[in-house]
Amino acid sequence: MRRIIILTLFLSYCLTQAQAQYREDVSDSIVYVSNVDKILFEEVKFAYKTNPLGIEQKIGKVFSLNLLPNLNTRVVANDSLPNEREVEFRFTLDWELRYYHKMGSRINNGLQANNITGRYFAIGTSIVFGGATGLNSKYRRFSTRYGYQRKISKREYLDVGLDLQYTRTPYLDDLDVERNLNAVSISNYTRYGFLIAKKDRSTKNDRNIVFNYFTSRKSAWRINLNRIIRLSNVRGVMDVDNFFVFAIRPNISYERKIADSVFSLDQELSSSISLGNRVTQGAPLELFERSIRYRIAGKYFYKMKKKQLEGKSGNNLSGAYLFLRASHTQKPNKTDGFTEFGIGSQRELDRVFVGLNLYGRIRTYGSKYFDDVLETPISGEITVSYIIK
Repeated sequence: MRRIIILTLFLSYCLTQAQAQYREDVSDSIVYVSNVDKILFEEVKFAYKTNPLGIEQKIGKVFSLNLLPNLNTRVVANDSLPNEREVEFRFTLDWELRYYHKMGSRINNGLQANNITGRYFAIGTSIVFGGATGLNSKYRRFSTRYGYQRKISKREYLDVGLDLQYTRTPYLDDLDVERNLNAVSISNYTRYGFLIAKKDRSTKNDRNIVFNYFTSRKSAWRINLNRIIRLSNVRGVMDVDNFFVFAIRPNISYERKIADSVFSLDQELSSSISLGNRVTQGAPLELFERSIRYRIAGKYFYKMKKKQLEGKSGNNLSGAYLFLRASHTQKPNKTDGFTEFGIGSQRELDRVFVGLNLYGRIRTYGSKYFDDVLETPISGEITVSYIIK
């Protein structure tokens, strides 16, 4: 009953604010200038990137090579202690070859420079190295992607798209016979990170740059774009003929400034729903897992009033902030509650919000599962959200 009351209050509050938001955003019509589109005309052929950690090197006008050292972890059973779990590590070097669609013609027509901003097709695989022995050394991964990457500031970039992957993970069954776990999955991905790019030069078309304009914003409805959907099919599990899972993670939030102050209230409602079918020795079994999470945070935007007086910012939701947040997660057989506090930063780009939070967390209620070995008191999150209104 308590969960229903919380959900009802959240939706009612957000719906009553939608019309007020529209009136305020229209009346507050101060316009500020951004240099986002100037980046299209910066020639960048090499960059260090953080999400995931790696480098990107342009090859000619339309190709690039991405090299990504990767540390994979997974929780496995401890053979000597059945009730304990341990973390297994695998080191890989992921490489990806990208083809930037129509970039050659855009460069020739003076619409952009030779850089890493544009739509692309990509293929990639993984090479196991550095400490992976035995079965770990036989791990294989192949992927193909269609996405769009954009350098959104001097030190930031955004990368979104669809990813189709095949992985083969070897393991030993109960009789110590080697088997292969074969998985095929398709999912969306959203990456926001930092980069250090070697800027070779700017083109002569800098004088024709079209700047991006944005108005002040006092509230925003947003949909989180991070891994919304995932479709996977797994074969090779012991005694399981086929394992099919469709997962969806809808996430909606509403943030509103408190009057004209430097404070805001941010509410988020998300859920995780997994539908599946597992066939074991010819017998099908339907799977259904779900969870729901509600978070409410108070934010203090650092030096926003000073920036407004200096004409460097509008009265909006973009900037660095301190926050205090309460989190409640409900599963059919488990309840978790956390108090979280930390620092963050978020920015609005066209119809997208990008943000980064670093925070400490204290469990306020609920019990830790014995296999939650990776739960830490310090955490972080990168968010990319689409603005509904």
